[in-house]
Amino acid sequence: GGPVDWTWLIGHIEQNHVGGFLPNDGVTPSGVAPLLTPTLPYEHSQSFNQWWYEFPKEGNGGTFDRSEYVQIFRDLALMFGNPNGHNTMAGAENLPAGVSPTDPSVMGNRSDRSCVSWVDPIDMHPDNAAQQTLFDACPAERCGNVLRLTNYFDDEFNPNGTFPVITVCDGTPQDETLSPYANTWKPGFNDKPLEVALAVDYNDNGVRDEDEPIIRSGHEPYSDVGPDGLASDQEPGYEVGVNEDPANDDWHPQFNPAGTENNLRWDTGEPFQDVGLDGVANTMASPYDFGEGNGTYDRSLGLQTFLERDTRTVIERQPFGTHPNELTDDALARIDIWSDGGTRDLFNFGVDAQALIGAWSARGRVVHYYTGSQYIPGQDPADAAQFVAGNIPWEDVPGGVLYRYGHIDPSDNNITRGSGQHVGTADEIVRRLQAALYYIGSRWPDAPTTLDDSSSLAPDPDVEQCIPNGACDFDFTDSRGRTGPVSVVFPPGYGNVGSRNKTYPVIYMLHGYGQTPEDLKASLLFLQNWMNSSADSSVTRLPKAILVFVDGRCRPGTGTDGESECVRGTFFTDSVRTNGPKMEAWWLELMDEIDSRYRTMPETTVEWVE
Repeated sequence: GGPVDWTWLIGHIEQNHVGGFLPNDGVTPSGVAPLLTPTLPYEHSQSFNQWWYEFPKEGNGGTFDRSEYVQIFRDLALMFGNPNGHNTMAGAENLPAGVSPTDPSVMGNRSDRSCVSWVDPIDMHPDNAAQQTLFDACPAERCGNVLRLTNYFDDEFNPNGTFPVITVCDGTPQDETLSPYANTWKPGFNDKPLEVALAVDYNDNGVRDEDEPIIRSGHEPYSDVGPDGLASDQEPGYEVGVNEDPANDDWHPQFNPAGTENNLRWDTGEPFQDVGLDGVANTMASPYDFGEGNGTYDRSLGLQTFLERDTRTVIERQPFGTHPNELTDDALARIDIWSDGGTRDLFNFGVDAQALIGAWSARGRVVHYYTGSQYIPGQDPADAAQFVAGNIPWEDVPGGVLYRYGHIDPSDNNITRGSGQHVGTADEIVRRLQAALYYIGSRWPDAPTTLDDSSSLAPDPDVEQCIPNGACDFDFTDSRGRTGPVSVVFPPGYGNVGSRNKTYPVIYMLHGYGQTPEDLKASLLFLQNWMNSSADSSVTRLPKAILVFVDGRCRPGTGTDGESECVRGTFFTDSVRTNGPKMEAWWLELMDEIDSRYRTMPETTVEWVE
């Protein structure tokens, strides 16, 4: 339910979602620019005024209008910090430079912090009514207080600091007639705080208008040309249509994943301007600048956090990563990756997954691309309507997979049904889930695969009463006091007397943005059928495993200030904010709790030849 490669996605967001404006000379206002040309297959180009959302919307898995986009950006900044600016004030890690965490544009008209971060109302929660009250009131309070800053420099849109900059609200309703850019900005109804960025207010009317640009100040200006300092068309031997990459340094996730030119990230040796994050020289005295003249390439703390924690950073062993242990070749050999994404996914997650799997192949791991389930080994390539996971010869599937779902050339009916969109059609959803779980199960050759006839074995009186019913729910509180729900689904036979001595592997399932553990548990109980299918043998049956659904939903605040953890989704990471949720830490403690409660399989080592 989320991106796997922050390096690519943050770069794409910078160039597309918050881009699309023409630079100016600091005197004459600029305007909007044409959409960028996509550089990778299935990539959707966007601009700040035109965010992708395709109608008909079946298969998207959410409405994802501009209000939700804005909410997602806020949640990302509340967890990782603001990748679009550097704010050094205490408690302002998620805000643009210059915005005080106590300003009314942040706090609304309140003395407490309940409008700084309010939770999206949680169904069946005892405080749902209070959550709804804040959800309804806080946006209007904050948007009614616009912060105006002057002498604010920006190399693209305000190089002389001539124009004032302001906090921004957004949230234009969707317009189906503009599909696939149904999330196109329009004036009016923009009543949700964007929070992560400021706009240049050319006409000084206190409201962001269509042609007024969003400031991007997450890093110092640099040339993404590789350590040789030369763009391809400047390299000796360049010839259009004959040799367009003489230095062989152009990044491409499939054909040159180790390349550094145009990889959407500054790499050591690439030219940069040591002028600070505002991109303007000689503005060191500005309270809104950071890093000018210090001799190093600077990023905002939020952008730095995204990249430090990025899976791709760990795989590529980048020097700015903070992972405590290097991913050595021996460690690499112990990990396999199955990634997937839709050909029409509105968030470009298929492209994002390709960027990650490219880093995997650059480390020497074998990678297979499957564009359609019929091309997975053991299936009939000529029959896309059939899929039998038990027929897959897993010895023919390597430790790196990119599974792209969705028709390459979809018909109108395919699009209407949601083919290749965020979650896909009903068939695509099942195949995504089934293929991934069988892939995981194939890596546990010592997991139980016997057929368990629950009706002929007595329930074990020593297990929890919920276990014979197939699932248990409980609240888990970690050592920091954070409490969240957990749902556990048990394999067939786990709660019977005859299975007392069996241990089982554990699969941790992470729900999508805005969901809860209970949501996934309810929809995935049919997994037990795959684990106990009488039509399969012990060789083809899905190995039995305990499935644990981990909480990643933002929860209401428990402190006296009323501030919630975040709005809707935590992204299962540790927040950079002191009072924010520490979800990775919570999850790791939950793993110990699961091992103490249930019969989990101990660590084993198996031989696997790729």
